[in-house]
Amino acid sequence: MGWLVRMASKAWSKKIRLHETMQRELCRVVFLLIALLPCLFVLGYTALRSTPWYQAYQLNLWQQRISDNLGVHCRFSSITFPSPDRFRANNFVCLHPETGKEILKVAHVDAAMDRSGWSVTLSKPELNGQEIQNAMQIMHDWFLCRPQKSASLLRLSVPELAVFDGVATTTFQNIDVGLKPTESLSTVYVKFSVEGQKFAEPGILVVERNHALENPTTTWTLKSQDISIPCNAIASRFPILKSLGQDASFKGKMAWIQNDVNWIANVNGIFSSVDMAVLSLPLGAPLRGKGQLAIHHAEIIDSKLQFAQGSMDVEMTGHESVDGQWVNRTYESGLMVAEKRIKEVTDKRAPLQYFGMSFELDDRGLLIEGKRAPPREDWPRIAMIVDGKHIAGPIDNATGNGLRVDLKTVAAWLQSSYGTNAEGTLVQNDQLGRFLSQALPWAGSTKTTVATRVATDHR
Repeated sequence: MGWLVRMASKAWSKKIRLHETMQRELCRVVFLLIALLPCLFVLGYTALRSTPWYQAYQLNLWQQRISDNLGVHCRFSSITFPSPDRFRANNFVCLHPETGKEILKVAHVDAAMDRSGWSVTLSKPELNGQEIQNAMQIMHDWFLCRPQKSASLLRLSVPELAVFDGVATTTFQNIDVGLKPTESLSTVYVKFSVEGQKFAEPGILVVERNHALENPTTTWTLKSQDISIPCNAIASRFPILKSLGQDASFKGKMAWIQNDVNWIANVNGIFSSVDMAVLSLPLGAPLRGKGQLAIHHAEIIDSKLQFAQGSMDVEMTGHESVDGQWVNRTYESGLMVAEKRIKEVTDKRAPLQYFGMSFELDDRGLLIEGKRAPPREDWPRIAMIVDGKHIAGPIDNATGNGLRVDLKTVAAWLQSSYGTNAEGTLVQNDQLGRFLSQALPWAGSTKTTVATRVATDHR
């Protein structure tokens, strides 16, 4: 067989016999096409990539591409590609698409793509605490409300995140975020720690968007675990937390459900280091001191409180005080009972020796009960001791048990309270009374129990 091939080759070479000059020319052409031109192309492309024009073009292209994917305006000083499936963006900044306000800035963003999706690491990020609400809304609308047939997992790693609320900075650590969008259910799973709480069990935030329902619903569940979450870091999302003071923190569970019709919230936890002066500011700041507010259970539907049960305590350090006139007004309204000498508490500021009470509020009224043992058998449990005078919640004389005050009485007391106007002067707070009267759980209002589910496996 081999001899047959050799014979055919010789016969072919006899038919096509090229001159030596032609052979050299053909070799030059082949060398030019196969070696020289590709080499020149690579050299030219490399030189082009190093020009300021091309780098600016690539920068603008990737800024637009990332902005379109994240739903915010993204700007960064430079971008490099260590490999085809990896990139690094330096001095990365996210701006609100409408207002242009800065939401997040990061020293370096490192991203890598594999078969399961993107893995992103943020180095030294700083989050504008005043834009948390907008950031969460963008995340909700842009990522969770977009069903996707081809699910791609996004993993985000943040070793340390600084949140500045305009007054103080809170540092979160070891943040691990997973985003998995699907056609029927999209989920965001976040684990986090707080600086100074190294050995505490990390907190968890789970956000689920159910696309399969007729009215798509989002369920948010925040579980602090062993972490104490500074309230000022999330006050943009929950403005009511600003009324607890700058040093307040939360440990417990919050859950809320939202759709196009309404939203429902459920709270169960403890707020520590509450500034009582800030908390009671709408009433004229009658209380001064640090305290603890425990919410055993609270349900809110569309800004209307349906049910609340908990307790409130003030830490006694010897510097606590209360407005004596406010105490007298509260006593006269029927929300408190006191010893016969209560009228003697008329000073502008009176020493507060004890404050501890439990409460329950629903459409039947407000129930207040003291937590301290009474001074004598015929006296109810004490809620406050003001300048040596014992004060308790209202009681039923027939049974000796706590007496629930109807909501009309509560509303009248709120309307007779005094707040601070723009000039710092105490004025009768009719606006506060009207607002809280609308938020109270009047009889006949619809009650709904919040049903929440926290997925245990988000891998």
